[in-house]
Amino acid sequence: MTQNSQDNHLGRSPSVLFPKACLAGRAHNTVCKAIVDGTLVRPTECEQCYIECKPDGHHPDYTKPLEVIWLCNKCHKKAHAEEWAEDRRRRKALLRH
Repeated sequence: MTQNSQDNHLGRSPSVLFPKACLAGRAHNTVCKAIVDGTLVRPTECEQCYIECKPDGHHPDYTKPLEVIWLCNKCHKKAHAEEWAEDRRRRKALLRH
């Protein structure tokens, strides 16, 4: 059996095994291109704590790549930690049923 270079050792493409990660990568690339072409302008402060910095674009919804919240590194990590905790709670609830 030949394996497509896009397939992993399980015979599935990464987009099948890790759809959220692939959407995140596409969203990140879309934001980078939008910043370069001027469609998006990165602010000079975090939208949450208002510290002056070069904020990251946080995607609450990866299917809407140009809808970002501009967060400093600390606030961005906190936002993802909260999302991951919610994902864990949902998985645990599904396993109980």
